[in-house]
Amino acid sequence: MAAPTQSKDSVAEARAHYQAGRKPQAEVICRGVVAREPENDAAWHLLGVMALEVNREELAIQLFMRALDIAPQKPAYYVNLGAALHRFGKTQEASDALRMAISLRPDLAEAHFNLARCLTDLGDPQAAHLEVERAAELRVDSFEIQQHFARTLKLRGESARSIQAYQSAIQLDPSSLDCLVEISSVLRSLRRREEAVAMARRAVELSPESPLANNELGSALFDSERYDEAIAVMQKSIALDPSLTEAHSGLGYALESVGRLGEAIECFRNVLRLEPGVHAAQSNIIYLMPFLPGADQTALLNEARAFNRAYAEPLQAQVVPHDNEPKPERQLRIGYVSSHFYNHCQAFFTTPVFQNYDRNQFKTYAYASVENPDATTERLRASIDVWRDVSRLDEAQLAAAVRKDRIDILVDLAMHMGSNKLKVFAEQPAPVQFCWLAYPGTTGLTSIGYRITDRYLDPPELGDGPYSERSVVLPDTFWCYDPLTSEVDAGPLPALANGFVTFGCLNHFRKINDGILKLWAEVLNAVQNSRLVLLAPAGEARSRICQQFESQGVDRDRIDFVSRRPRLEYLRLYQKIDICLDTHPCGGHTTSLDAFWMGVPVVSLSGPLLVGRAAITFAANLELDELVLQTASDLVNRAKNLAADLSRLQQLRCELRTKMQSSPLMDGPRFVRNLEAAYRAAWRIWCAGGTTDRSPIVI
Repeated sequence: MAAPTQSKDSVAEARAHYQAGRKPQAEVICRGVVAREPENDAAWHLLGVMALEVNREELAIQLFMRALDIAPQKPAYYVNLGAALHRFGKTQEASDALRMAISLRPDLAEAHFNLARCLTDLGDPQAAHLEVERAAELRVDSFEIQQHFARTLKLRGESARSIQAYQSAIQLDPSSLDCLVEISSVLRSLRRREEAVAMARRAVELSPESPLANNELGSALFDSERYDEAIAVMQKSIALDPSLTEAHSGLGYALESVGRLGEAIECFRNVLRLEPGVHAAQSNIIYLMPFLPGADQTALLNEARAFNRAYAEPLQAQVVPHDNEPKPERQLRIGYVSSHFYNHCQAFFTTPVFQNYDRNQFKTYAYASVENPDATTERLRASIDVWRDVSRLDEAQLAAAVRKDRIDILVDLAMHMGSNKLKVFAEQPAPVQFCWLAYPGTTGLTSIGYRITDRYLDPPELGDGPYSERSVVLPDTFWCYDPLTSEVDAGPLPALANGFVTFGCLNHFRKINDGILKLWAEVLNAVQNSRLVLLAPAGEARSRICQQFESQGVDRDRIDFVSRRPRLEYLRLYQKIDICLDTHPCGGHTTSLDAFWMGVPVVSLSGPLLVGRAAITFAANLELDELVLQTASDLVNRAKNLAADLSRLQQLRCELRTKMQSSPLMDGPRFVRNLEAAYRAAWRIWCAGGTTDRSPIVI
């Protein structure tokens, strides 16, 4: 009986050496044991563990198999065999070994956890999730398992549950930088912004020189609209790691928000220099260029065509012939692709469209990439025939979904705005493709055949414009507006009670530039005691604005700054404004329609770019052409004369909403009939075999 006792003690001694880090001694002892007792499974198993640790996977597999030949009922041996097989690339065999471990001991968390990793590699994420969830239930004390579970939930879009798992992991290891950064990101996605800032600050306090932690803090501050702080932190992140593309991109967004567009564009160019495949950076440049004074439509087209060459043309090889039935007058399947089917300004325009289709002639589909659906999402869903939640699909999967639905006409609603799906359109999953709504302009994609416009934005007599798509010209308007509320009325004219005229501009601050501020200063100087309500971010941006006005002789106490706010509060701001001043060269779109809805006239300077011509469309449809001026001096005089005519302002206050409601700008059925005619015209061309004609199609 002495020999077994001696070998048992020898294995225990080897394990003690192993746990103390004296692995060579442990290996010597184990080899001695198996030499004396070839059937000692514990010694073979420990040798396998040590072989695996030094990446000798093939040897480890042989050693674990030897241990299992001796003791086939020990689940831990199967767990380690599975780990070795997985690392050796034999993933299916690894999963089989781990399932054997679970059959022997269903509560073995490590077996479930390792099986989850195998299933992920085998392309079965749903089964993998179930396994890691089971592991997390069994081992609430395992940091590694809780962290992995949190990441799995995050990838699945189960953000609220992922936060709980991250919190469990952080309790187990409060010094985990990765967990703090990741939970901040998830909190941001749920718009729990102050909590995100707090978690990101903890990460930076833990590791002040971490580029990733600083970048996450910058992102959290940006989402909280604390732009000056965000800029400083992101600049620090870049100083720590100049190659961190996320920091350059985040800095670009922050600089854009405070009106420093040239610097923002340079940030996005830095992203492309560091990582040319980041197509979103190129889209950001294309989107921001029209806001820069001096930009021209040809330069925009060239930049958009560069996007097409770099990111869309390589996908052309994946385009397959379409077998849609080429009958010109049959019912058509119309698909709309957007990430903005939620409480976003696009809802003011998609709502009347989706509600007014001729269902006998058209069947509508929405491909909604919405991370956080809300009440607006549900209202839009109710107006669509077929709703597809594609938030977890990549571009190739989304294109495949469109093909499967046999969509006839696919419509892009984002163009180069954030979270766009232009690479889906590059694969041309539908035979006819349009762009519309995001903004009047061009995508640059040769795979998008048509763009919607109107006769004021693009007078058809001017012929083909600087666009990659063929223009389809609607007779009335590019926009059909529904404010989605009538709760806030226009109210009385503020000047009657104030004794002075209040001008205002509630456009996004990216549209503000030195030239327009100089023009507004001339207006304020021309209208005695007048004031200006201006939407601008707090901090350095407001100080800069005040300095510019003071340099033009306008005291800063005549400027009332306001911040972004919820819809109804935002509309109530117009109750304090007598006349709106439009931005230039990119004018107001949704904000101008909001102003008219609230009874406030908008005085505009016609711009050289398409995005600066919206005022012409609005004025024509409201029969208020006098509100659109061609020169700066004309605008100053018109604003001055209008400010002096309180009876005219009062009349507009009372009539504008009614004018809006009776105009094509709010006539949903009329707009949709024209849009349907546009789609039908393009469809007939496809049925006839296509055309090389580029002249505008006039509806």
